[in-house]
Amino acid sequence: MRLLKLVATAALVFPSAFALCFPATVEKTGDDNLLIRWDDSGRKVDVWVEYRPTGKKPVRQLVSRQDSDGEYLLPAKTGRPYIFLVGADGKQQAVAERVLPLQGGNNFRDLGGYGAAKGSSVKWGTLYRSGTMVDLTSNDYHYLNSLGIRVVCDFRSTEERTNEPTRWQSSTAPQRKETDYVLDMNILGTGLAKPDTTPAQAKQVFADFYKEIPFTFATQYKEMFAELLAGHAPLAFNCSAGKDRTGVASALLLRALGVSHADIVADYLLSNQYYKPRPRTPGANDSTSRMLASLHPDVLKVLMAVDAQYIDASFAAIEERQGSFENYMNNILGVDAARIQKLRELYTE
Repeated sequence: MRLLKLVATAALVFPSAFALCFPATVEKTGDDNLLIRWDDSGRKVDVWVEYRPTGKKPVRQLVSRQDSDGEYLLPAKTGRPYIFLVGADGKQQAVAERVLPLQGGNNFRDLGGYGAAKGSSVKWGTLYRSGTMVDLTSNDYHYLNSLGIRVVCDFRSTEERTNEPTRWQSSTAPQRKETDYVLDMNILGTGLAKPDTTPAQAKQVFADFYKEIPFTFATQYKEMFAELLAGHAPLAFNCSAGKDRTGVASALLLRALGVSHADIVADYLLSNQYYKPRPRTPGANDSTSRMLASLHPDVLKVLMAVDAQYIDASFAAIEERQGSFENYMNNILGVDAARIQKLRELYTE
């Protein structure tokens, strides 16, 4: 069925490595239906849809058999659909919305679907990354509760959590993992606030900051991996923007699951599309607001974005200081080869 006249408001395209059989995309239309598209070369597929209500066994429903025109419009429905495209050879792939449909969400994304170790892929609906959750609405929490999230690892400082608290609305709210600490913004401010700092210099300062993230926030990352190894999932982790501390955490997790560096970087760069800076309160005197207020607009743009060189700097620092990614995981985070294998057994399929 041809639906090309529909206007998509939120296209969600998955990296090519995720397409285990053929390219596929999911787009949300203006009326909140989902438009599923796949390789339009006469390929016949069965389209199955699965909803996973909390506490109930998911039921997979066949909605289109031997569909060969390359697209299917799934009517809007309460809950989160996972779409399975099954070819004549029996091979299948799952697709879903990468960014969760939240009214007050900020960079809240599912890490599922990326190609992982030994021909597997990261499970959908199990690992989530996000920015601040302070703007989530009652409807958003109702939606998140339906996903069955068991643990939220909040990487923010004590001050950040106080200024933008997460107030999960549920009688069965997920367990929160938080670490009290002071975020020293002088690390960035000293190098960025100079009047003559150029955007190129600002990028280098930020790259240097990324060299420290895997080690400065090792306590928080170690706790996240411990929760995952204990099987406490679905799990979400977040910081304020969901791009720096969270971006490195995502990169470490995806690397441990065997995702390619290209897809790790592609996921990291999605923050340029989905992170929306929150307006700062006029006259706010917290450390982050003071630092941001001191920056030239061009430098501020650098700070609000992500660049591949930043995440590359994190991995380079890991290699330089620990000799290998595996050594870092073992020596710093306490995740040895056996535990990495367990993570893959738990979170890939």
